Amino acid sequence: MKAKKIKKLLLITLLCVMIPLPVSAESDTESQLNTESKNYDQLEISERRVYGEYPTGAYRKIILLPSVSKVEKYCFEDNLNIEEVEWMASVDTVPVFAFNTCPNLKTVTFSNNVKKIGQSAFIYCGNLTSVKLSPNLQSIGSFAFFNCRSLKTLYIPETVTAIGIEAFKNCDSLTVHGKKNSYAYYYCKMNGIPFISEGTALKPETDRPYIKSVDSDIVNKQICITITLNGKVKNADGYQYQIYDGAKALATQNSTNTICTLKKVPCFFARVRSYTVRNGKKIYSKWSNMMRIPSYKLKKDNIKLIKVTGREKSITAQFSKLKCSDGFDCVLKNSESGEKIIMKNQKKNTVIFKNLKPGTYYLKAHAYTLLNGIKEFGIWSDDEKVIVK
Repeated sequence: MKAKKIKKLLLITLLCVMIPLPVSAESDTESQLNTESKNYDQLEISERRVYGEYPTGAYRKIILLPSVSKVEKYCFEDNLNIEEVEWMASVDTVPVFAFNTCPNLKTVTFSNNVKKIGQSAFIYCGNLTSVKLSPNLQSIGSFAFFNCRSLKTLYIPETVTAIGIEAFKNCDSLTVHGKKNSYAYYYCKMNGIPFISEGTALKPETDRPYIKSVDSDIVNKQICITITLNGKVKNADGYQYQIYDGAKALATQNSTNTICTLKKVPCFFARVRSYTVRNGKKIYSKWSNMMRIPSYKLKKDNIKLIKVTGREKSITAQFSKLKCSDGFDCVLKNSESGEKIIMKNQKKNTVIFKNLKPGTYYLKAHAYTLLNGIKEFGIWSDDEKVIVK
C-alpha cells in the first residue's frame, strides 16, 4: 500500500511540473517594464549633496540637476561606465579629482554658472573628446585635463584669468580656440599649445607678465633659479618674482629687469607679477602663468667601504676617497643590543670606533654635499659585518 501511495505522489508531482501555468498579459507587460527600467542610458541626480564615490551603477550618462548644491571631491573617481556628463548643478565649482581616471568618459557639458574647474578634475580621462566650458568660467586648476590625449579642440572663454600648471599636459592633439590677447592666448603661447584666434579680447591681458623660461643651476653650493620673461610689460615699473609651492610663497624678489636670478631657493614653481608705483604704493597685476622649476644636477659621491678591521674593543674602517662631496656620515650598529653609534661630518677616509663591547657589528656610510646649507646625501654603502672580541 505504501508503494502505491508513493507512486501516486510522484505522478501528481510530475504532472504539476509538465503543465505550464497561465501567464496573464498584465504580468507580461509588467516584466517588460521592469526590463526597461534597467535601461542604463541616463541617471539624473537631484540630491542636494553629491558625496564622494557616488554610486552610479552602470549608467552611461550622468546629469547633475540644478537642485544639486554641493559636490564633493573624488565623487566619480575611477568610474568605468560614465561616458557623458551634463553639469546643470547650481554649485559653481567642479571639485578636485571629481572625474579622475574615468577611462570611458567622452563628453562633458557645463552650465553657465560653473566658474572654476578644480585641480586634476579630469586627469587621466584618456578618451575625453568633447568639453563645452561655461562662458563664465574663471579658472582651470593645475593638471585639470592632464593626460586627456583624445581631447582635440577646446574653446576657452576670455573670462578665464587663471590656468594652473600642466593643466593640459600630454594633451598632444589639443588645439585651443579663443580670443586673441586673452589669458588663454598667452598661456597657450607660453606652453606651446596650438591656439586659433576667434576675435580679440574685450579686456586684453596687457599688464600681466608671462614667463618664457625657468632654469636651475648650482653656483657656490647654492641653488640658483633664473626666470626669464617673454618681454616687457608696458608702463610697468617693475616685477615681483616668486618661488611658490602651490600654497605659499617660499622666496620673493623684486626687479626692474625681465630676467631675474633668485639664490638659495628650493625647486618648486615660479610665477611673476608686474607692478606700477602710484602715490608711493605698488599696484600689482595678476600673477603670470606658473612654470615648474626644472631639477638641478648635483654631483654626489657614492662612498664605499674598502677595509674594516675588528680588534679588541675597537673597529677601524677605511672608506673610498671623496671626489665632490663635503663629507660623510657613518653608522655602526650592534646586532645584539641594536645600539647605534653615529659618526657625523667625517672628512678623513679612516674612521676609528673605540671602547666597544664584544659582539657582532654592522657598519655602513653615505656621503653628502652641502647645498643651500643642507646635506644632500648619496646612497648608503653596503652593510659590512665586523666582530669585536
